[in-house]
Amino acid sequence: DGAACEGIFHEAVNLAVTWKLSILFVCENNQWQAYVPRMQAMAVPHVADWVAGHGLVARVVDGNDVDAVHAQARAMVEAIRADGRPRLLELDTYRLRGHFEPDDQAYVPADERQSALARDPLPRQTQRLLAERVIAAGELAALRDRVATTVQAALAFAEASPWPDPSERSTDVYA
Repeated sequence: DGAACEGIFHEAVNLAVTWKLSILFVCENNQWQAYVPRMQAMAVPHVADWVAGHGLVARVVDGNDVDAVHAQARAMVEAIRADGRPRLLELDTYRLRGHFEPDDQAYVPADERQSALARDPLPRQTQRLLAERVIAAGELAALRDRVATTVQAALAFAEASPWPDPSERSTDVYA
């Protein structure tokens, strides 16, 4: 993942291990660093491989499998609570949308994108919940309607809100 290629990531991991901080680092490895495929910027397949060199215990899990992510995160948090050592959980997934909103992803091979869409965790989890009768189709539709209404209300609030005063543009900026 792109953020893991920054030096500050390695500094944070090193300090967490050195100071024995009880931290769970989570890396959503979406295979892209802006417009560059991950493997063109990393010499190893996983961020977990890098952090092992710092002495950090790390695991890679299918980031498109909600249940697997939950189970592995729970196990790692329990281990952190037991020994106080930091850990990293890498979620192996794929960025389904562009790096920014109008990004058309013309640089992504079509077959690669289609393969990733077939593993999209939202439809997969939805089908599982419906198949296992955790939620009924009507409840799911009502939930989607509630979410859409909430998002529309938030958008209307934002659009109706005044712009911040220009004097605030450097407030809380420290770089």
